[in-house]
Amino acid sequence: MKYAAMIPAFVALLANLSARCTVTAFAPPHHINNTNRHPAKPPSFQTKSQYVYRSISLIQQPNSLKISVVATAAYSVQSIPLPTPSILKAILVSIALALLAKFRGRIFYPGSVSDPLHSEPLPPGNMGGCPWLGPISFLANMNKYLSQEATKVHNSQTHDNIMSADEPTRIWKLFTFGKPTAVISGSAKIKQFLNREFKKEGGGVSQMTELGTSGLLTFLFGEESMSGETSDSTKYHSLRNLVGQALTPESVSKGIPFLQICAEEAVDDMLANDTVVMAELLQKLTLDVAWRQIIGLKLNSAEEITKFRSAVKTWSASLTNYPLLFAPLPVWIQKRLSCYKAKMYLNEKIEEKIDELGRDGPDGSTMSAMVFATDEEDGKTKLTRQQVIDNIFLLIFAGAE
Repeated sequence: MKYAAMIPAFVALLANLSARCTVTAFAPPHHINNTNRHPAKPPSFQTKSQYVYRSISLIQQPNSLKISVVATAAYSVQSIPLPTPSILKAILVSIALALLAKFRGRIFYPGSVSDPLHSEPLPPGNMGGCPWLGPISFLANMNKYLSQEATKVHNSQTHDNIMSADEPTRIWKLFTFGKPTAVISGSAKIKQFLNREFKKEGGGVSQMTELGTSGLLTFLFGEESMSGETSDSTKYHSLRNLVGQALTPESVSKGIPFLQICAEEAVDDMLANDTVVMAELLQKLTLDVAWRQIIGLKLNSAEEITKFRSAVKTWSASLTNYPLLFAPLPVWIQKRLSCYKAKMYLNEKIEEKIDELGRDGPDGSTMSAMVFATDEEDGKTKLTRQQVIDNIFLLIFAGAE
């Protein structure tokens, strides 16, 4: 009797399923005629029995069972109500905010989260500032910013009883130039760190070769300078010895006449004006030393001198250009930037001078000493043309900044 009571419910369920089937979409034409097609809407309760019969007759036909089940499932899926666009947006925003809250350190300050594979603790300090860039005030006055941050870190450590008030903070961290950075202070600690320069695993040299976007230092300084050699310590030492020959007291003494001309012109500028902005005057002096002494150019007109100064300033300023530092610009865009054009102008001037030295011989400039320097051990090895160019850019930047 209990099964007999379930028969009406089963018949009603089967009728409902069959009524939801769009038979005309799946059944061959000869199975049904136009007058017996199922209506678009489910039949009323009074007419369900005839559709039960027709559905059963279709199911008994070959492949009809599979067709009916698929059609019913498709109809059921289509009948599920979908959330409105506003609800979907709210869901997506909620998911995004949850992910942002959980991974904000990894997203905004890449590389600043502790590596679980290492147990060593990170130094104290705050990984903050502008997302992906770091503190903007760092570039406005680097020394002042570092001093203030070191004081904050020291006070925090002292407050937490991690160190005494008289003990200076020797190492701390911050996020700048798009990367996590460790700052070391104190001559003893710095010396200890620099002693590791040539203890890189595999016999290489530990020095910074990346800044901001990958390839930026190569873009600005080339690949053949001392600062670009990390894989071979023997080659690095050879480059340093050859470049160093241009900076010995004997080589520098040959450039005294050039330095005296630069100094006299700077004094004349001061005497010719009622007020003097020393920062501008000293910048002109260092740039004049660059073209007169470091490269050994002969710029005869004020227009040429102004163009050289402007090119050096534009090229060197690219190191503090945040869009250039962190935007992954393709090469064809990089070559249209003012800093690249400035570098090409300076590169052209340097190559012209190398050709002149090849024709006329040494002239007492720093680059002249580099061009004619030979290895002190074999007496044969010399700097290549590209090595001279790239190391001259390194010296110009060091002197101009």
